[in-house]
Amino acid sequence: MPRMRFAMSATTALEILSTEPFELVFLDHDLSFMDAGFPERLHGNGKEVARYLARTNFAGHVVIHSHSDQAATMAKILPQATVCRYGDFDVTTAQSAAAR
Repeated sequence: MPRMRFAMSATTALEILSTEPFELVFLDHDLSFMDAGFPERLHGNGKEVARYLARTNFAGHVVIHSHSDQAATMAKILPQATVCRYGDFDVTTAQSAAAR
């Protein structure tokens, strides 16, 4: 079974993405309180991770799930991504589905 990883900062996300292969990435814009308060920032948020994925020609699927208006900006960076606002879907694994 593939291992799930998560990052709570752009720095950690970039470290993980640069060292491990992924088929699917869920990407939010607001990774800290600064992102919600200062959405025009270019670094330390989901936009920075989106630019990395675009620059490295990420071959997997990206789901942008964000309440932030910056989701549209990230979608321009990653036009192949699926945009699904956070809270509009549930993520389950085969293991959690079997437990139901």
